[in-house]
Amino acid sequence: MEEKPPGLNVPQAPASLEGSSKRETARLEARILELEKALEAKEKEIAKMKELVVIDDLTQIRNRRGFSAEAERLTQKMAEDAKIPVERRRNGKLENLTFLFLDLDDFKQVNDRLGHAAGDELLKKCAQMLSENTRDLDVVARISGDEFGIILIDAETETATDVAAKLQEQFLEIEIMGKRVKELFPDVKTGLSIGMASVKEEGRENVFNPDQLMNLADRAMYQTKKARK
Repeated sequence: MEEKPPGLNVPQAPASLEGSSKRETARLEARILELEKALEAKEKEIAKMKELVVIDDLTQIRNRRGFSAEAERLTQKMAEDAKIPVERRRNGKLENLTFLFLDLDDFKQVNDRLGHAAGDELLKKCAQMLSENTRDLDVVARISGDEFGIILIDAETETATDVAAKLQEQFLEIEIMGKRVKELFPDVKTGLSIGMASVKEEGRENVFNPDQLMNLADRAMYQTKKARK
């Protein structure tokens, strides 16, 4: 009788090799998880560093760089929205932007008479007051020294004027060294001079250039300051 060929036998991996493969897989998975956590931490660190670049160290509001970035973004969006025919426009489009340029009158007197610590306190409290009296969607920044900038979103001239008047009133109520600002120096007209300029303004074409808008607001502020003296 003819013998049948033996069946094919699939060789089995030794148990030691199988265990080693599982351990290697587990090691790689643990390493991947470790790298993912490290990447997440690094991304958070980068985000924090980017935030620090646009935040004023003293007042913890936007600095000039942060203000300029937002101004550029918003004016560009409004310029793009303005190109859309009225019948095709949707909710969310920007109707107007009003830039406010603010300067603390005779701030030097605070530093000279009370010291720089008092001056820093006034700047911090001024930044807090500006933030508390504007909306979350508005942009508030310390431009330099004792100068601040605000962008009011979709605020018409009358609304912006009311906001500016309220800010001037609230500034005088700020307390430093146990006294309100308006009581600090009876011989000095301490206050807040404000100039404004809007993208949409009577008598001229729309201005979508943020630098030009800030220059217009700056000039208006100096006219206000001159009239207050």
